[in-house]
Amino acid sequence: MIRDYEGALLRGDPVPGASEGFPRSKALTGKVLVSLGSILGDAQERGKVTRNVVRELRRRRKQGKERQAERRQKGRLKVGVDIPTREEIKTFIAALEGR
Repeated sequence: MIRDYEGALLRGDPVPGASEGFPRSKALTGKVLVSLGSILGDAQERGKVTRNVVRELRRRRKQGKERQAERRQKGRLKVGVDIPTREEIKTFIAALEGR
């Protein structure tokens, strides 16, 4: 539900009771989710909820060593396959006009 809520904020879905909505920026959406996480954290301390699902979402993201290991498995970029060769870059630059 939290992921759906985040997507609705970014898409600009209308809030309940409104006929139309507007898209929110990633920064504002992040602030809203941080606030929601804080509210749930306080409720958890008071015994009103058992889990803070917002904080659990953030923990599932790959961090540090996991991310590095994944990059190592992907391997290095290959010239001519992943990125253009020198000759291709020279051709691009030669075709440019102005700034």
